[in-house]
Amino acid sequence: MKFDNELSIIQQKIANGYAGVSRRLSIMNSLDIEIGQNVIDIGCGGGHLVQEIALGIGENGKSIGIDPSKDQLEAANNRCKNLNNVELICCTADKINIENGILFSGHIDTVPTNQQNWSYNPYKAKIVNNKLYGRGSTDMKGFISVVIYHMLKNHSYPFCLTVTHDEETGCDGIKNLMKYINKNKISLPKKCLVGEPTNLKIVTANKGVEIIETTILSKIEEGHSSNFNQKINTITTASNFITYLQSIQQIVPNKNILKCSPGNSSIHIGLLRGGTSHNIIPKKTSFRWEMRYINNDNIFIKKKFFKFQNNILNKYKKLTSKYKINNDILF
Repeated sequence: MKFDNELSIIQQKIANGYAGVSRRLSIMNSLDIEIGQNVIDIGCGGGHLVQEIALGIGENGKSIGIDPSKDQLEAANNRCKNLNNVELICCTADKINIENGILFSGHIDTVPTNQQNWSYNPYKAKIVNNKLYGRGSTDMKGFISVVIYHMLKNHSYPFCLTVTHDEETGCDGIKNLMKYINKNKISLPKKCLVGEPTNLKIVTANKGVEIIETTILSKIEEGHSSNFNQKINTITTASNFITYLQSIQQIVPNKNILKCSPGNSSIHIGLLRGGTSHNIIPKKTSFRWEMRYINNDNIFIKKKFFKFQNNILNKYKKLTSKYKINNDILF
């Protein structure tokens, strides 16, 4: 549709009215933008939203408005002429010059369904009230399906899709993919969209993750539980570590710079193995724990953890040759 000057004036009047202001407020709340971000408004019209975004992201960010109408962009330029972080482009969305196209990234594995109360069979897609129920419909096979559908539409700008596996259990798929890409010197797009569920909010960063398996090993032979004072109970030692990790969680700063919930870095112990019988003192126990961290909180947590580990080893100083604590970083 071609916008002439008369239509542009009408559109500007609507945008300045109550409906236009309410719509922009709703959009700004949904975007949840932060200072320094780059945001594109496709079909920006007279630039009202471009202006609001520019003020919200500050001078270190960029608000980009795209519209096929020169009349609309002229109005947008007049509105935003005093803002140095605004760029206006006259074109349609499919003509945006994105170097090497866009990379869409998704995974096809899901977390287990054990002990989950599903209303519908999780392994069969079920549509109820225009909503799709099934394992991975949101995280994240639905996203992959949408991308494949649009790729088949033969859009004029290039697409690249990566589909990986085992992301829920250690990101094995993406690690193997990166090895293949580096080995074969494959050129990737500079823009990437990851289709993780975010309640339709724009997310430009996420927490880091580190998975560690801690193993307490006693080289002293297992013994009967009645001789508890002569042996090292590795389950008891592991429980001391776990309790200490939980205490660290209480002092991790709540920065919430990603505006997520919980806002601070988290520590989780998800797996514990040890012992052979209720009346035998275990000689080996391991537990697997993870950190989902912001900035360098993982370093803070590990420093605390290893200091506690040294205190444990000093406690059993006379037995250090027969007592070991190993930490394997799994991811």
